[in-house]
Amino acid sequence: MWNREHIPASDYCALANRFVAAKFNPDALCDFSTVKTAANRDLVAEIIAAAFNRGLTVGLYHSLNNWHDQPDAVAALEDKISRSRKKGPIK
Repeated sequence: MWNREHIPASDYCALANRFVAAKFNPDALCDFSTVKTAANRDLVAEIIAAAFNRGLTVGLYHSLNNWHDQPDAVAALEDKISRSRKKGPIK
């Protein structure tokens, strides 16, 4: 957002003082899980455990794509009209 909107660094950094994460819900973000779909196996935990057992460091990545609601984060970044729309289910 910072780069796309060409917001000066001082203005962008000042926004951090106003950020309160009022609607932040980590449980909702983590609701989709293989535990519900892959015979009750937590595939991510299995991969992380295997990596740790071998002395490897693990990094997780979160994609901006959201296949259940539109506009998703990518659409909102790419399209000003999508950015202004309220979220709703894909039809």
